[in-house]
Amino acid sequence: MPQAWPAGRPWRVMLASNTHAVGHGVAVVLALQAGELVRRGMGVVVAGPVGGHDFSYPGCARLDVADARGLALTADRFGVDLIVACTPPFFSVVHEPGCKSVMAFDHGEPPPDWFPDRVRRGRLLEEKDLALPLAKAVYTNSKAVAGESRTPVTGVIPLGNGHLGQWSEDRMARRQMVRKALGWSDRFIVLNVCRFHKAERQYKGVDTYSAVQAAVRERSGAAPGEIQFVQCGKALEDDVKAVNAAGLVAMANPSDASLIDIYAAADAYANFSRWEGYNLGIGQALAMGLPTLASDIPAHREFGIEVTNDIHRAADWVAERWRERASVQRVARPTPWEPHLERFAQVVESLCVQASTTK
Repeated sequence: MPQAWPAGRPWRVMLASNTHAVGHGVAVVLALQAGELVRRGMGVVVAGPVGGHDFSYPGCARLDVADARGLALTADRFGVDLIVACTPPFFSVVHEPGCKSVMAFDHGEPPPDWFPDRVRRGRLLEEKDLALPLAKAVYTNSKAVAGESRTPVTGVIPLGNGHLGQWSEDRMARRQMVRKALGWSDRFIVLNVCRFHKAERQYKGVDTYSAVQAAVRERSGAAPGEIQFVQCGKALEDDVKAVNAAGLVAMANPSDASLIDIYAAADAYANFSRWEGYNLGIGQALAMGLPTLASDIPAHREFGIEVTNDIHRAADWVAERWRERASVQRVARPTPWEPHLERFAQVVESLCVQASTTK
């Protein structure tokens, strides 16, 4: 049980993010962190915009908050001991009058110039740079984010993939059934999972993924259609049309259960994102025992997998996996969450203690 201040009251912690939707990496992490704090007996408030497909956060109060001012007022009303800000615009709560103690848990941000709304994104980064030095502590989710931070960080609390569905031989029958249903029984399936909305396809490397497929067709010696590249993730109808036109098989907005089936049915995984703090799709691929290739960026190097930014080298990697497909035995590669969640909770408790001594 955590220490209490004042006597008889557990610590109250507010976790704030600009997204809580299922399928978004920040929300996945926040849900696990909130659950750990609840398990330890803390009072947890989850704040941020409310949507129609959000995590439920069992045991937590859930409040619809849009900005840093609203966050500060809500924290004061609930008697919060510590605010954990996870995304813009909530880092800026440090500037609010009478603000409670703030910890930043930074997931990082891709370069603004890759997006149509680059001006807005650039301003958010400027605000973040002004805010983080005023936080009581700044932690990041990976060495990659820490390395690019323009504010010195207190430490890194890594993420895990142990909460995700994992491969076991028990899934083999299901794999064969799904492959038959999807018409994949005689095909080698390369999978990529990420949002592929128009504004994000460049940054998520979907164009590179398509280029690798074209190179595989030229270099592998496989029959037409024998190696198939599947693009899965959140998308709109126009996004599906664009991705199909690029030669990929688009599978938009699958349910969680369907997505696990797709991972099980696939033969290899490849992602060429130009930036990540932590790549949840790769984490899931490793948990499901898939041979995995990724672009050569700092976050991907931390997984200990094959990385490259060369399209022909990537195509040769896919072709090699296709040739050896009959001899490959899938083995799950999970990374446990428990030590990382324990450290997160310990940091939170320590900051609550510090905050109590200054009141």
